[in-house]
Amino acid sequence: MSDKLKALVQLDVEGASARIEIRGSVDTRNVKAVYVLAKRANTVAPGADIIVDLQRATVQPKVMERL
Repeated sequence: MSDKLKALVQLDVEGASARIEIRGSVDTRNVKAVYVLAKRANTVAPGADIIVDLQRATVQPKVMERL
């Protein structure tokens, strides 16, 4: 798995949900970027369900507890 953090953000047409797919390694240094992406998705589509997909990411145990 790459050390770089990659993200894909998808918003549905109605603005009812946002899906953020994270790839790479999520660690204590870059977990804030995941929070920022979720906040931005909420700004674009207020009240939308936000799904953070970490299936293709490697997440440190300490970070998973924070999420």
